[in-house]
Amino acid sequence: MLQAIQGMRGLFYAHDYRGQPVIAMASSVTGSPWYLVSKVDAQEALTSRWDELWRIAAPVMAGLLCVWLVLAYMQHKAWRRERELKHLLELQVRQDPLTGVANRLALDERLREDWHRAVRHGTPLSVLMIDVDNFKRYNDHYGHVTGDQCLRRVAEVISTVASRATDLVARYGGEEFVVLLPDTPAERARSLAQAICTAVYETAQEHPYSTHEQRVTVSIGVADLTHDPASDRHFELVRKNLLERADAALYAAKSAGKNRVKWDEMVGGTGFEPVTPAV
Repeated sequence: MLQAIQGMRGLFYAHDYRGQPVIAMASSVTGSPWYLVSKVDAQEALTSRWDELWRIAAPVMAGLLCVWLVLAYMQHKAWRRERELKHLLELQVRQDPLTGVANRLALDERLREDWHRAVRHGTPLSVLMIDVDNFKRYNDHYGHVTGDQCLRRVAEVISTVASRATDLVARYGGEEFVVLLPDTPAERARSLAQAICTAVYETAQEHPYSTHEQRVTVSIGVADLTHDPASDRHFELVRKNLLERADAALYAAKSAGKNRVKWDEMVGGTGFEPVTPAV
């Protein structure tokens, strides 16, 4: 130990007679020229120290990792639940609470989307305006609870017929429904309207004030989108025109005796000729 021989005292790093690195401590012996030197191999000392630290740190790190995993899992569940609630809320905002079909907000949003698509690709877009015949008298006779059940049943029948993923059935207000039929030409829309009219009639819901075998029936007006370069850029004008034409056709169906389909005079160029009634 050269440093000890040279009179150094304290803890120091050195090499022993083998040339191996050691950590040594040298101190003088009182009343003697001798030095007391203690040493340990550096590798052994450091390895032992690191082993001791690892034995302490490993359980702590494992515990922290477990806590982090638990917190991450809980956070993931919270985010997932938040997304589910947000999606559910968005659905509820756009859903009619009575019948479960879309409401007017959802209708307006989809109509705008489908209108843009129809104008961009030059595809047809048709609308059905549906009204339950003599519903006020039905409601007055049976009461609102039964009236609500009737509306739900009619909504189910409409949704069963207009069942494509792209079709949208919406409650327009009161006993009125609207069916949005993207990429559907006028002839196909008329066929679907007749199928809905027939299907509602065949449910045979009793209606004492109906003129059609005392059954619940519907009248339907059909209109389709006509591409007009002057108005295609103004959605509100197109929306107003399309729904008003469907409503006018519906009024014509009502005036012609109910339980039937009529279409706007611009649909197929055939005027207000009725489809064969469902009776």
